[in-house]
Amino acid sequence: MSKMKYISDCKDFSLNGFFCETSILAKAHRLPFERSTISTKNPFELVHMDLWGPYRTPNVNGARYFVTIVDDYTRNTWTQLLQGKSQVYTAIEYFLSMVETQFKTKVIMIRTDNGTEFIQSLCLNLFGLKGILHQWSIVKTPQ
Repeated sequence: MSKMKYISDCKDFSLNGFFCETSILAKAHRLPFERSTISTKNPFELVHMDLWGPYRTPNVNGARYFVTIVDDYTRNTWTQLLQGKSQVYTAIEYFLSMVETQFKTKVIMIRTDNGTEFIQSLCLNLFGLKGILHQWSIVKTPQ
């Protein structure tokens, strides 16, 4: 761009407000994600869950993992510290119980990654008993 001022056809060219879409797309590793058409109408229609960890240094209670739970409609987020992956089932069970008691509603659908902690038989049985649909995200698709 600094060299364009020396080209005779570009003497009046101003860089202010200049935007080069081609340059941005050329630097991108993939095209932008399309806008999602999925929209929830009520809280707890769709809940996203993910497990993080392990961390090298545990907290004061010995937790090296944490599970995040996000309501798609309200974007409210709950975080539960865990000492091990095996506690995911209990954390989900407590969360579902809390929703039923405190909000007088039920979770309709849960979306997780393909982590083994979510597809273990205990979690799948819990989802089935409560009538919750379980969706898995597609591997290596952050959107």
